[in-house]
Formats: sequence, structure tokens, C-alpha cells
Amino acid sequence: MLAPAIRGLPRIAGVDCIKREEAAQTVADYRRMMSPQDKTNLGAYFHSGAGRAQIQEATACYRSKDVRFRSVTAPVIRELLTTFTTVQ
Repeated sequence: MLAPAIRGLPRIAGVDCIKREEAAQTVADYRRMMSPQDKTNLGAYFHSGAGRAQIQEATACYRSKDVRFRSVTAPVIRELLTTFTTVQ
């Protein structure tokens, strides 16, 4: 779930700034539309062995990217991390 999203970031990084902001806004909008049950379920998944493994894989994938890539994708990553902390 997360690692494929991180691997998909080059597509976002390759588009103009407006599209990157739209992608970040999509993540934020989805988070706001999640029901309490959706948040509970996602939080439980992130606490499971499979969820923790996926977070570790996504983190390693993201950290392997160069600083320019991380800078360009920061708005999307910020929203993903906000979603992550919201469901904890």
C-alpha cells in the first residue's frame, strides 16, 4: 500500500507544481472523508506486522531517493504522514 505509493511519486515529481499540490490535496481530502471506522481500521493495519513492514519498506524506498526528489514530493509526503499520525 505505502511502498507502491512511494514508488509512484516519480510520476508526481515529474509534473508541474500545481499537479503536485493537487495530489497532496487529494490525500488531504481523502483523509477528511474517512469515517471513524476507516481510521480505526487503517490504524489497526499500521500496527499489525504487515502494516509495520509496509511502513518500513516505504520509508526505505523514500530515503533512497535523492534530496531533490524528496523536496519536490514534500507536499504529498506531508499529507501521507499527517494521515498516518491521524489514524494512530
